[in-house]
Amino acid sequence: MKPLITFLVILCTTTAFKFNVNPELTKKWIAMIGPYNDQCATENAIDKNKPYKAILNMNYPENRSFQCYAECIWWRWGFYDSETDTIDGDKIEKVIAGFTKGDTEQCFKTYKMIDDHCQKIFSTIKCCIGKLMRE
Repeated sequence: MKPLITFLVILCTTTAFKFNVNPELTKKWIAMIGPYNDQCATENAIDKNKPYKAILNMNYPENRSFQCYAECIWWRWGFYDSETDTIDGDKIEKVIAGFTKGDTEQCFKTYKMIDDHCQKIFSTIKCCIGKLMRE
């Protein structure tokens, strides 16, 4: 049983989430991360090209560094305040192409109970992208 659990943990930490989203949205998302990409990549010890590749391929790594990179981008844009544990749905809707205030707030509410800020924001983002796929 122990080997199975170990295998599942490794699988979960090395897998990625793949989405199928309109290419026009991905171009806008790449432009959106641009101002803070280098700084957030450096802070989280990831290759500065990795986020661009992830968006272009719609294949988001499920690891702590990438999760914290996403949280850094949201914090720098003012979408998320970790001190008050709140998001700015209006700002998100204005800046992130395809994201709506309602969907973002609903997704955030779903993951609000997660204590880890990086995981909470990454899960919120994945939820929002998942909603885009259903449209």
